[in-house]
Amino acid sequence: KQDWGGYSDLLRKAFHFEEASMSRTENNTMIKDEQPRLSVVLSGTKNQNRGIIPDAEDGILSRVIFYTYKPDSYGASEPYKSCNSLDDHFSKLSDELVRITANSVYMEKFSFTNEQKEIFHQRFEAWQSEFALFYNEESISIIRRLADITFRMAMILSAIRFGSKENVVKTSVVYCNDIDFNTAFQLVETYKQHSLFVYVTLKTSNENSQTIDKMVQTFFEALPVEFKREEAIQVGKKEHIKISDRTVDKYLDKLVKAGYLLKTKYGFYKKVSVQSMQSEQSSEQD
Repeated sequence: KQDWGGYSDLLRKAFHFEEASMSRTENNTMIKDEQPRLSVVLSGTKNQNRGIIPDAEDGILSRVIFYTYKPDSYGASEPYKSCNSLDDHFSKLSDELVRITANSVYMEKFSFTNEQKEIFHQRFEAWQSEFALFYNEESISIIRRLADITFRMAMILSAIRFGSKENVVKTSVVYCNDIDFNTAFQLVETYKQHSLFVYVTLKTSNENSQTIDKMVQTFFEALPVEFKREEAIQVGKKEHIKISDRTVDKYLDKLVKAGYLLKTKYGFYKKVSVQSMQSEQSSEQD
């Protein structure tokens, strides 16, 4: 926690490969790293997050990916009948990685296909609208940085696929394989939910932190698939919601503009889920 021990600035800059520097008054020293490269993997309990990320507005939150889980109850396990050496296992993997890395130098540039670019932008626009509607504006940074992370994951998977080939030929542009593109999105879709869990955990540590945007989500989830305005007003009067008729109209209008509700005719509404919007977008691409 000393000024010379802080690493938040370094972690944030390293994510973007930006120049990181620090000065020391002793001996008038300046330390500079023009392009920092860091791989950071940490494990711990939920409450230990605050040691690194003090609050939901901290920039590190959107620059890392989270995977949270509850461990299974521990039970006595049977001794292994045979145990392979982990040193041998990772030694073989490291040999393979050396070959992949050596071959990857022939991969000059990486790119999505035009179809993948369109899907990429559509999905992240939908996710950004979702976070803007249901959570605070500050949560949108999670989605924007996940876009960078998705691209990097797809690029790493493509580099591994390219470097694993037997006969590698120098290639000016390597386009992302659809399998790697979909794999990156499946991973990030999971990490999106886990990042949101950490965000909400940090945000709700304060007893009075429930936001109006969260209430919109509660109201939306309580609505039937198809309904009339009068039914929405009754939903608004439920014990766990309790909002006025005027607020109901405000929320309905907000949900329609965000694309979560379709106004079929005057006073009539229909839910449009994020998943269905994304599947429609994907089918249009097909």
